[in-house]
Amino acid sequence: MESRLICIAEILGVHGLKGDLKVRSHSDHPDRFANLPGANLFWRGRGVEKEITVLSVRPFGRFFILALQGVDSREQAEAFLGGDILVKESEILPLPSGSFYVYQLIGLTVNDEKGSFLGTVKEVLHLGSNDVYVVKTPSGDLLLPALKSVVHHIDLETKEMQVTLPLGLVDEK
Repeated sequence: MESRLICIAEILGVHGLKGDLKVRSHSDHPDRFANLPGANLFWRGRGVEKEITVLSVRPFGRFFILALQGVDSREQAEAFLGGDILVKESEILPLPSGSFYVYQLIGLTVNDEKGSFLGTVKEVLHLGSNDVYVVKTPSGDLLLPALKSVVHHIDLETKEMQVTLPLGLVDEK
């Protein structure tokens, strides 16, 4: 079975004249980019997907600068703009217990503490103090704060999330 590809960064721009790329990480893991040199990853953009090899990585503020094998000029690097850098799902870094990758949460069924269906997770917003789950419900989108007081249980096997709605979050009719 072919492994699913997971986005770990987006390419924001070209850096310098030698074909380096400025990327924004989608990972909170501090070592996500430490072991990339020599790694075979994938690039997806403009309807194309191809394997790439990272030659070097260096931090650049809150971004990273990547050099790719075979990309030696600014013009060659510009072909990668707007694309994403992906890794095989089998090669993602493990997370601590109780932590999840965003792609694992999308599509989960959301039920309240009584087991009543509320909707499905369609997006995760990364806001200042905490993430927010955007849940598609029959009556529109519901924004659920990703807090332990709200989200009680996430089961990836059954693809379910159990929550307690904060008072006043939805109209009681």
